[in-house]
Parts: sequence; C-alpha cells; structure tokens
Amino acid sequence: MTRPDEQTSRELRKSVRGVLEKELVPRIEETETKGEYCLEAHRALGQLGLLAPMLPEEYGGLGDTWAQLFVAEEMGYYSSSFGLSALASAILFGNNIANSGSEEQKKKYLPSIIDGSKIGC
Repeated sequence: MTRPDEQTSRELRKSVRGVLEKELVPRIEETETKGEYCLEAHRALGQLGLLAPMLPEEYGGLGDTWAQLFVAEEMGYYSSSFGLSALASAILFGNNIANSGSEEQKKKYLPSIIDGSKIGC
C-alpha cells in the first residue's frame, strides 16, 4: 500500500470537507442533541464513494485504505459521533463482510454499504 501524493490527499480531504460542511455542519447541534444520526451526510458521502473507500473496487469501493484514513480524520474533526457511526458501518460491518463473507453476502451488502443506501450494524 503506497501513501498517495500530497495533492491527491488534499483533494480527497477537500471533497470530504465540502460534503460535511454542506450536509453535516448545519445539522450537528440538532442531531447530536436528539441523539440522531445525520443520514443526509451519510448518503452524500456514499454517493461520492467516500463513505467506505477501503472496500473492494469490484463492489463499488476504491480499495484504498489511505483514503479511509483521510475520510475518518475529516469526519472526526466535524463530529466524532457521526464519524464513529459511519466507520462502524463501513469498517466493522463492511470490512468484515469483505474479508469473511461469502460471495453472495458481498454482492448483497457491500454495494449498499459503499453507496450509503444502507447502514451496517
């Protein structure tokens, strides 16, 4: 695994920040006060392929662990509760399916975890 060049990582971080500033920041106080999860930000990140970029390309991911680290860092900057919840879906659920699931399970679950249409738990 090769670390991406600085320009690539800056562009990725900028994309993630743009989504979070548009979809998450205006809703942080309300969602965290109510103990809710910001589905708008979740879905927007998924639509750009930024929700679970470490998952395999053949299911819609980028196969890029470095990208996942950058995404996690940006999510944590804006909201640790959002970041941890999003990462639980992507990593705890998605990565376990990718590494240990049957081909049928991978085809069934990974695309919807990656695109944000479903949340793994």
